[in-house]
Amino acid sequence: MIPGWAKGIAFTRRLGYDINNWQKLCDEINKNKASYPVSFKKEDKYGKSYEQLMVLKGVNKKYANVVVGWKTKGDSTWMTTVYIKEAKYERKD
Repeated sequence: MIPGWAKGIAFTRRLGYDINNWQKLCDEINKNKASYPVSFKKEDKYGKSYEQLMVLKGVNKKYANVVVGWKTKGDSTWMTTVYIKEAKYERKD
């Protein structure tokens, strides 16, 4: 299987993003990143790793919970991963 294939299928099916409009996904992430908190995960020789949970709206007008991974080193920040993570709700009666 091609690396990232499952992520790509998930983004296409859930939010309508694919190889032809991936830049719109990046734009949506960048538009929303200031609205959600970031959690520090770890630090290694490549820099500091952070995780951000956000809700994104797809080009198909549907919403999904998305996890975005970020890395920082010095004055540089870059995205390392992004994937859909379904919320699990537990009803307590």
